[in-house]
Amino acid sequence: MIDETLWRYNVINSDANSSDDHDFIAKVIASPETLLTLCIRSGNFKRCTDIIKRFRLDGSVSTQIALAEATVRLEEQLRGSWGGSSAINLKSLASTDALEAAAVCLDFASTSSGSLQIAKMFLDQAQAQLETQSFAQGDRDVDRYWMFAACQNLRRRHTLLYERLEAKRTLSNNNAFYKQF
Repeated sequence: MIDETLWRYNVINSDANSSDDHDFIAKVIASPETLLTLCIRSGNFKRCTDIIKRFRLDGSVSTQIALAEATVRLEEQLRGSWGGSSAINLKSLASTDALEAAAVCLDFASTSSGSLQIAKMFLDQAQAQLETQSFAQGDRDVDRYWMFAACQNLRRRHTLLYERLEAKRTLSNNNAFYKQF
């Protein structure tokens, strides 16, 4: 009991926002999900792995944590790339679910409209993720249906974003052409 309390205390203190002592007891007796949330907010993904192991949480939690970490890493890379560099590493998405990775890429593509090159890179990655999606025969019919529907929805979203990107690129090229005269 004391060991777990000390361990939880260390988890709480690893949170950058843990200066508030008024909810200390609530954090010490918090559920594993709450502890995971605290660690995700502070960017301490190693501690998330410890929580998953300690409480023997299922694999879907690990997948969600991997997706959260990949998303945070991509966001950090994007913040550093607005200066003109487009060296963004998408390998962190490889360890996540293909549909979720495609959704993340589409989200980043839609918010990267300031840089056509970065938006196109995310659209291409989303397309690659969607192409790798398979619907295994061993899955339940309901699960396959929902995966198929999600995939179709993401494909439509991809098409719309790609068309918007192409329209913006064409407009940009036309403006550059007219500025010559």
